[in-house]
Amino acid sequence: MKSTVMVKEIYEAFKSVGAEEEMASAAAQAVPPIENLATKADIAEVKADVADVKADLADVKADVASVKAELTEVKADVASVKAELTDVKADVASVKTDLAEVKADVASVKTDLANVKADVASVKTDLADVKADLAGVKADVASQKGEIAGLKGKIADLKGDVADLRGGVYRHLWLMGTGLLAAMVGLKFFD
Repeated sequence: MKSTVMVKEIYEAFKSVGAEEEMASAAAQAVPPIENLATKADIAEVKADVADVKADLADVKADVASVKAELTEVKADVASVKAELTDVKADVASVKTDLAEVKADVASVKTDLANVKADVASVKTDLADVKADLAGVKADVASQKGEIAGLKGKIADLKGDVADLRGGVYRHLWLMGTGLLAAMVGLKFFD
């Protein structure tokens, strides 16, 4: 049970104004014991504690404001980094596109180079064939020169024969011989 102390002055003050016994007694007992009452020193100490708390609270508020300012700076830095990252991403995408174009160009050049190599090999083969054909043509020309020389000799013989025929053969025979001669020469030259 809680011990209460009745303050006589309070009891008497209630009774003097006409309060009933029970009310005056309850009012007098509502005052806490003296050991539970704060002194001026206690109040001064609490005020000092409150002042310390207020000062601490002001420091905390200043720290919070500083953190908020730093957070704002960090947010700005993050936004700047994001913008730079966006630029870098765009640059990387551009480089990837350029690299893909270069790869395609290199592949095209490789294909073209392979085609050129194949064409060069074909040309070399064709050139070797042409050289062989040219050697054959040279041999044919040399052979034809020999035949032409032979024909020139025959023509010279024929000219002699024609000269002989002129002297003793009718003009008609002479024309036949010339036509024959022309036919022979034509056959040999245009074989």
